[in-house]
Amino acid sequence: MNITRHTISLCPTCYAEIPAVITTLRDGVDITKTCTLHGSFSGQLERDPIFYEWVKNLPQQQSIYDGYFVDVTRRCNLRCETCYYPLETKDPEGIFSIPAIVNDCRVNAWRGPFILTGGDPTMHTELGKIICELKKVGRVALLTNGVKLADGAYFNEIMPLITDAGHASLNLSIHHKETDSWKQVIELCRATKTLINSALLVINDHDSFVSAIEWCKAHRDVVASFRIKAATNIWNEGDARNRVFISDMLAWLEEMDVVIPITKNHFNKSVYTGVAFYGMLLNLVSWHDVTNVDLLDINCAPWYRARNGEILNFVTASLVNEGMSKGWLKGKPCSPIE
Repeated sequence: MNITRHTISLCPTCYAEIPAVITTLRDGVDITKTCTLHGSFSGQLERDPIFYEWVKNLPQQQSIYDGYFVDVTRRCNLRCETCYYPLETKDPEGIFSIPAIVNDCRVNAWRGPFILTGGDPTMHTELGKIICELKKVGRVALLTNGVKLADGAYFNEIMPLITDAGHASLNLSIHHKETDSWKQVIELCRATKTLINSALLVINDHDSFVSAIEWCKAHRDVVASFRIKAATNIWNEGDARNRVFISDMLAWLEEMDVVIPITKNHFNKSVYTGVAFYGMLLNLVSWHDVTNVDLLDINCAPWYRARNGEILNFVTASLVNEGMSKGWLKGKPCSPIE
């Protein structure tokens, strides 16, 4: 097996967009690229060439999943080791006012639904008002660590605004090391018979993956779907040589029982694949980082505004932000962002 594709990637030094070649070999899928200023680089795109070619030969995927991530604050009440976001203790004046947020969403209404994030969106003192105003423009979802939602009064204030017929547009990010607030949120949902959209868990090896699956089994009465994301360098999470790929997670699932890839009504790529397992919908995620990003493959939703003002794919925008934090903006020196 030796299949070659051409794409666009990033220079790992200056974050310039540069041509790249993807080669599917018997022992994996490699990406190679050369920056005219900083030389040649290579990385691994996937460990399993059969899985990669299966995904690439599915009908053309128009998006990873729909949505426009909307920052409503740069503050957070946690500081997780897996966080990609350059947090600040104080929001820049005017950027996250209700009129500014609503106007941005009106212009980008076609990119919806609006997924409110940050930092943690619950840190905005007027989150309820923001949700009410944005619902006049389009659908609204919330991505949060659940720390503030664990308070019953706050839960009762916010959850009805994003709940319809018992189904809440809530994406609950689980951070076991930093907080157990999610336990209270889960119990409040059980008590109110509320089904939340998804729970997000980060794993970095076989054992943490198995633990994540057991967590999903224990909470599938409250959570409609689960997103299990492998730690990658885009989140400052460690050594790319120890990367966990989608194919690794699929193999670990197959060790447990039968796993069924979902190819209808679901957008699959080599970095994001949906499967059915024990009656659960699992979305397995292993995002690109600067070493192996295929910009053409992920030039699609979900959307996010990078710190330079561009609206790009969520991962691409995060990589632009990462480059800016190192003093590079698409191949040109810039003032580093904090």
